[in-house]
Amino acid sequence: NVDLSGSMSDFSTFTINPRGATGLTIAGGRAAKREWLGEFQAKARITPDGWEAEARIPWKVLPLPGRGKRSARFNVYRFISRLQQTFTYTYTGNNQTALTPVWNDVEMPQVKEVRKLMLLPYVYTGYDRDTGGVANAGLDIKAPLTDTVNLVGTVNPDFRNIENQILSLDFSRFERLTNEARPFFLEGRNYYGSQIFASQRVGSFDAGLNTYGKIDDKTSFGLLDAAAFGNENDFVLNATRQVDANTSYRGTITSKDSPGQKNQAYLFRWAKSFGVYGLFLRSAGSRDSISGAGQESIVSASYNKNEWFAVVDHEAMSPNYGSALGFVPENDLKGEDYSVTYSKNLTKGPFLSYLFEADATEYNHFDGGFYRRDRTFTSMASLRKGMNVSYTHDQPNFEGEKDHLDNVSVSYPNTNPYRNISIGTAWGTQALEPYRVGNLSGAYRTLGKLDLSLSYQAVQYLGYADQVIFSGNYDMGRDQAISGRIVKQGSQIDPYIAFRRSGNAGAEYFLILGNPNTSEFKSALILKVTYPIEKIIGR
Repeated sequence: NVDLSGSMSDFSTFTINPRGATGLTIAGGRAAKREWLGEFQAKARITPDGWEAEARIPWKVLPLPGRGKRSARFNVYRFISRLQQTFTYTYTGNNQTALTPVWNDVEMPQVKEVRKLMLLPYVYTGYDRDTGGVANAGLDIKAPLTDTVNLVGTVNPDFRNIENQILSLDFSRFERLTNEARPFFLEGRNYYGSQIFASQRVGSFDAGLNTYGKIDDKTSFGLLDAAAFGNENDFVLNATRQVDANTSYRGTITSKDSPGQKNQAYLFRWAKSFGVYGLFLRSAGSRDSISGAGQESIVSASYNKNEWFAVVDHEAMSPNYGSALGFVPENDLKGEDYSVTYSKNLTKGPFLSYLFEADATEYNHFDGGFYRRDRTFTSMASLRKGMNVSYTHDQPNFEGEKDHLDNVSVSYPNTNPYRNISIGTAWGTQALEPYRVGNLSGAYRTLGKLDLSLSYQAVQYLGYADQVIFSGNYDMGRDQAISGRIVKQGSQIDPYIAFRRSGNAGAEYFLILGNPNTSEFKSALILKVTYPIEKIIGR
């Protein structure tokens, strides 16, 4: 992990395995297109004593804080599969981020590289059973405004051919959101962390602008605007000030403007660590043309030392509070959350680690009437040979409906992303009705290049429902692959398969049979091409 600014808020992560394969996560977030993400070189070899690696990371890959000497922050982690343990150069857990090692007097260069406007136009054409022939085109744009601020734009973005995320069938009294998969919103996503903005709220639009980066070593921001002409405009501005390793501020404003609704929201939060203690304050408000004005406030205190972590929150949220662009699954509440966790890592014996957690919620409605109460106990244990076992007992009381739920799950091995299996079951009552669910998931790599994954869920609740998600990816080498997915929900089946040449420099090609973004099969054959164009705009 490296943060060249030294602010503790801009870490980029570089990973290497014993075969020299690399992984890259850039501070702030970037889409996976190689021209935009960047790359670094690494080599590794296995030796009689283990393995060693060497990497070459170009300065231009990283967000540079400006020319001159800086005190950067860095840390090194190593996972040893045989021991099922991760070792770190300097341990910074338990809110001890100030202990992150300092790399003093790093001479930051003025990278002598031409500044480029990067254009990524796309075009797709094909056949769709419902509409006949289809064709579309659009353009993505990226340009550095300064060394630390980027601008990303899009015109007529292609969301049709992006594989959508699938929610489980788990019972929930509140709304849930899938993970974001659209490249436009992945750019700079770490600069938009706020309760009142969830990019999944922004649907299809005609043109969008996304500007993000760092104003100085301690101040970062993200500004996004998406317009569906004549229908809706969505806007968010988020700014964070990392005063030091222990203190930060954040402010956010959002706006959704459409013919049927106008919604504005604001949020301010402050967080500070005092050694093993932490304090978090948040104040937010909203104004909506339909529901009116609302407010939310939260005060949170935490304690984190060695194996113990405890937190208590007091939250108050008025009935009309809500950001149309945020994720606020419930409102009209006032009360406390309590949580205590004890976790322990072991160096000897069959157990690698274990955890016990107790949570309690006491919420009334904003005017004082009873709302909900919850008691949850969780225990987890990881065995040195790779098995992970967990058990959760939950006793919720929602508006006087007293339920109970037990959940058991087992996974093995818990650290191998290519070959693993997990099974689980839950039973009890939900909304006073009998509830039972079974889960099975796993991943398997075969032939050295074929990755398969499967998840199956069956739910017995006011009837029967099941869901199967089967995915596969065959790596043909370099930048070519064949991938696909089958989603079955009840009697509806949605398969698709695609060939792609992507993830490297140059043109990208996608040939898609089916539709990766529907809930049932759609006869379609689409050919999509993207071609990067670079134009020098300065030096």
